[in-house]
Amino acid sequence: MELNLAELNKKISQSNKPFTIFSQVDILTGTSSSNSSYFNDLLKFSTIGLSTSTGVLYIDEKFKGFYLSGALNIGSCVYDVVHNADYEFISSNEYYNSIVKINNFKEQINSKFVSVPLGIGYQYKNKNWPVFFQLSLNGILGFNKFNSSGSSGFISYRRYYSDLGILVTDQPQHGLRENIQFNVNPTLNEKIALLFGTRIETKILYDFGNSPISGFMNLGLSFAKTNVSSNGSTFISESYNNFNSIFNSVKNVGFSPLNIGFGISYELRKKIKI
Repeated sequence: MELNLAELNKKISQSNKPFTIFSQVDILTGTSSSNSSYFNDLLKFSTIGLSTSTGVLYIDEKFKGFYLSGALNIGSCVYDVVHNADYEFISSNEYYNSIVKINNFKEQINSKFVSVPLGIGYQYKNKNWPVFFQLSLNGILGFNKFNSSGSSGFISYRRYYSDLGILVTDQPQHGLRENIQFNVNPTLNEKIALLFGTRIETKILYDFGNSPISGFMNLGLSFAKTNVSSNGSTFISESYNNFNSIFNSVKNVGFSPLNIGFGISYELRKKIKI
């Protein structure tokens, strides 16, 4: 049985299902900051990472371009102290003040995360253009695990006797040492904490003719954080070879803010019988 042109066009117009699946790879970058109880100041980190996402869009004609989206996002990221830091810590004892001075401090933190972005978006698609656009707002919920891969710098341990006005330095037998270079793995129990926030993302897609496959480039901006907490430590190091991670002094660590990537999407279709 042959179909006329009107019937064939009707079948083609009804061939699309409301689901589109996609997969993408993203580079994560940018800076984040968190208040540190060690320094009573904001501590800035540079971030670099990689993530992959697989998800689905629900795009129905009755929504007039709006769609719902959901995905699974898995990745890892490295946090570095933005600049070498110099700090001095003072604690009072019965007879003297302990002074720990740190120069050129650096530390690197590794994170691994799993998140589920869920959101709403808008798609602008002109049938006469091979290029179309998507803009989405997603809520992010997941988990992030942190561990320290090492810290380095120079450290000095001193004592100051205020009654006598004497500063005691370089007495190794009493644990007082000057300008010692350190490169250690500081104490940081692997922290698994809640990751939450939002992400705004835009995609530029290219439709390969009559194929259900489209390629895209995407750019996203995240406003998310991981809810870690301080362990109450006062110092990075109170004695030689006893080092705390700087992440023991922070909470609500910002997620890498910028993601840039690419991917493919596949529009589910019914088979047309002629």
